[in-house]
Amino acid sequence: MKFNLNLPKFMYSFIKKTSQLIFFLIIFSCLLPAQTRIMTYNIENYGASINDDNTTQYKNEEKRNDDLRMVINSVAPDILAVEEMFGAHSAGERLLNKVVNKNSDSYKMAFIDQKQDNNPEGDVWQDIAIYYKKDKFRLLREQEIDITPGESYVRNALKVKLEKITHKDTLVIFAVHFKAGSGPYDKRKREKEATKLRQYCNQLKEDLPFLICGDFNMYSSNEEAWKILTGQDSNNNGKVYDPINRIGKWTENKKFSDIHTQSTRESYGGLNDRFDFILISEELKNKSGLSYFNNSYTAYGNDNLHFNKSINWKDNKAVPDSIADALYNASDHIPVFADFKFDTSSYNFNDYRLFQNYPNPFNTQTKIKFYLRNKNHVTVSIYNLKGELIQTVTDTTFESGSSIVSWNGKNSSGEIVSSGVYLYRVLVGKNRAKSRKMIFLK
Repeated sequence: MKFNLNLPKFMYSFIKKTSQLIFFLIIFSCLLPAQTRIMTYNIENYGASINDDNTTQYKNEEKRNDDLRMVINSVAPDILAVEEMFGAHSAGERLLNKVVNKNSDSYKMAFIDQKQDNNPEGDVWQDIAIYYKKDKFRLLREQEIDITPGESYVRNALKVKLEKITHKDTLVIFAVHFKAGSGPYDKRKREKEATKLRQYCNQLKEDLPFLICGDFNMYSSNEEAWKILTGQDSNNNGKVYDPINRIGKWTENKKFSDIHTQSTRESYGGLNDRFDFILISEELKNKSGLSYFNNSYTAYGNDNLHFNKSINWKDNKAVPDSIADALYNASDHIPVFADFKFDTSSYNFNDYRLFQNYPNPFNTQTKIKFYLRNKNHVTVSIYNLKGELIQTVTDTTFESGSSIVSWNGKNSSGEIVSSGVYLYRVLVGKNRAKSRKMIFLK
């Protein structure tokens, strides 16, 4: 059946061009990197209060559940790390069911109910949970990492390993809540926690993408805890980076007022501390497969106009008044989020994946990463743009999973090659080859 709308010719032309534009935009959007938003949020003793006799009891959180839900929904994280809640009931029955999944069934939870080291029955009232979109990620493992051994208080790290459902790639997230306080004793406690965490992360695989997020309670990058996490070590597998590279004395320093996260209330001092961070690994920093999305790091609700003020004082230029009020009521911290992208151009689900080398450009050494679905023979070769073989980097069998080989800019005779563009070619099996360009600079 045909319909004749009797439209003017210029309208037909307009509709045709508009349809072509819409089609182009749909195709273009499909080619964009798959973006993942990760958020960390200290929600201020959720579900717990301390009595005069130092015992703990549940609080009625119904009043601020609406505020927490408004904040979380407005950010819409794919992965959410939450610090400072009391027990499994608060994390699951309350925050999961009554806040993040109130109007849907989008998230699942990873949680370790921490206990006191010297009392297996003694509960810890500052627990950590990680919530993740179940249609985007699959939980492979959750684990409590002991970074406070033998202590009367327990603030261990929660480690979660997630698999991206569409890409079959993995991401490890550590959520932490370091010791609070500005005194020498508190700083030493943070130093010990950072040391234990760095030692653990140093044992991770070199190419494993991971991040550490949470409430670090640090006042300056001169703290030993910061230096341990971000500094050079004999093993740098566990080294992490500040993705925005804002180093200095954060507390009571207007230079950093745009990234302060605590406190939302002037009665607590106002926004003047940068306690909450998302720190990224070398793999995320170097943009191999999964990488940090530049300029996405956000202290949510901080408009750089509320230094030492309440987050909802007068007008907030970053968020609507309703969100500013919710941030004020929900917690004494504001959340931090950042976006990460999966390099969809590097994937071939039928056989293997080849990633862009990193660093690129390079002048001493670069790493070439590939992923095998199954064990196979792999040949990695370097060519110039004329198609001439420069060097065979490796020619052997690799197990399934991610692998990395390095090229040092030398030819098969051990001589440094000239600056320029080169190709690295990865041959899997007998006839499955892929190539990418890279730039060598002397």
